Amino acid sequence: MSNFLQTKRKPVKVKQNPYKQMVLALSKDTDRQNLLAGLRHSSLTRDDSGTHRVYRDEEEKEYHSVTSILRHTAPLEQKTALMKWAKRPGSIEQRDLACSIGTAVHSYCEKILKRASILAINSANKRNGWKTYEDGLARPSQAITTWALQNAIHGKNKVEEQWACSEYTRNIQPFLEDIKAIHLSEFNINHSSGYAGQCDALIDTENPDGHSELTIVDFKTYGKDIDKPEKYLQDHLLQIGAYNEGLYEKTGVRAKRGLVCIIRKNGLQLRWVTAMELIGCGALFKEKVAEFQEMVRQDQLVAV
Repeated sequence: MSNFLQTKRKPVKVKQNPYKQMVLALSKDTDRQNLLAGLRHSSLTRDDSGTHRVYRDEEEKEYHSVTSILRHTAPLEQKTALMKWAKRPGSIEQRDLACSIGTAVHSYCEKILKRASILAINSANKRNGWKTYEDGLARPSQAITTWALQNAIHGKNKVEEQWACSEYTRNIQPFLEDIKAIHLSEFNINHSSGYAGQCDALIDTENPDGHSELTIVDFKTYGKDIDKPEKYLQDHLLQIGAYNEGLYEKTGVRAKRGLVCIIRKNGLQLRWVTAMELIGCGALFKEKVAEFQEMVRQDQLVAV
């Protein structure tokens, strides 16, 4: 087995969301809004030192990583293929390069959304530009959000791109510019069934009918110049379904749709996920959780 599959790393403290106290100039707060805001301050400690990644909350309760659950419960042929690939010459370097690009692109998207969110909140507070919708969530006006995103991407508050991944980040910019509202970016999610992870974004996007819908998003990078085949998207769909279930348990909020946003050098692949698909993927993931927990009880986990 390849060395990188066996590497143990020290526990890592998940960096807290930088929003300390953001006072929203709203006529009245809602429970859902407050619960959603609480996710900005949620802190979990990540531990990669064992056979799989775990998270622990402030009370030391342990949650298994969403991605670890998916990896360990993958079909045998998928695990075998990964191990074979890991033994190929140059696979370690290829993996490390892909990871560094993925990390840089995720960081860019996170910084854009967080910077734009702060700008939008401050502007909406000054102008009393808040609206609360039927889902109980408050949003700055779309005009304010568009201004904030343009500023964070192109203006005086521009987030700088890393040269090594600039081809990827330039392709995601038009999508980011078209976001209708920003609720959360890079936030922790844990679920009482025993799993946890970090979700990339909760935003409003425009549906085919021209209406804004609450959307839970997972950003991915892909090194090829063609769309990733649907059969290789299944784990991504289960992952986003898991995050949506955690969101609902924590806040009572369900996304209207999901998005797996795959960023390539030469464009984007957008895999939209309907509300029903999200619920179905969340249910399927819970079956994976039960399977994984049984593997833990039977001491059947190996590094993969």
